[in-house]
Amino acid sequence: MAYTDFTPLTRIQESQDAQQIKIWDESTWNGESANTSTCNVVIMWYDDDDVLHECDPYPLIDGGDLTKFDEYLSRDAHVIDISDLTEGGESIGTRFHEGHFIIKTIYDDGSYAEGSEPYYNNHQGFLAKTWCKIRKLPMKISWPLTDHTYKINRDMFLLRMYTENAENAIDIGKKEEFRRLMVLINQIFSYYEIEECF
Repeated sequence: MAYTDFTPLTRIQESQDAQQIKIWDESTWNGESANTSTCNVVIMWYDDDDVLHECDPYPLIDGGDLTKFDEYLSRDAHVIDISDLTEGGESIGTRFHEGHFIIKTIYDDGSYAEGSEPYYNNHQGFLAKTWCKIRKLPMKISWPLTDHTYKINRDMFLLRMYTENAENAIDIGKKEEFRRLMVLINQIFSYYEIEECF
């Protein structure tokens, strides 16, 4: 029997070291979450050449084991380590790529034909490395502010604003605006010679 009044919704948070994501459920279930027999997370991302990569499905329900699914349903969330993700059976690396991600959660109670299951696509800008580099910007503050110190502080403020705008661009589906902002952000990092975080 199909879900009767189910509206899927997920929330995602990337870790500061880009090695994990937290995923938690904010769906409207109408009391039917216990009917779920299969729940998979498929992580996709665009690389620098705009090619969409897709990880192998990551099961939140593994046979009869509901541990991950129960964590996902809780406010504590389920943590997915990048070391547990593969693409075509091969590891996708040690840290999440910087850029546009789509985290697709697919649900089934056993009544749906393959490909017709309810799902939710969560678009995210994964920018852990960018935020880490922002925190490395020089903070030479003296009072009263000199013109040079003022310029550095203004650039730091603008860089934070541009990064927040880049994340928001992904949220509202403006992929080209995201790319344009990331070019600008990286130019600022280059100008200030900010080293890589990891």
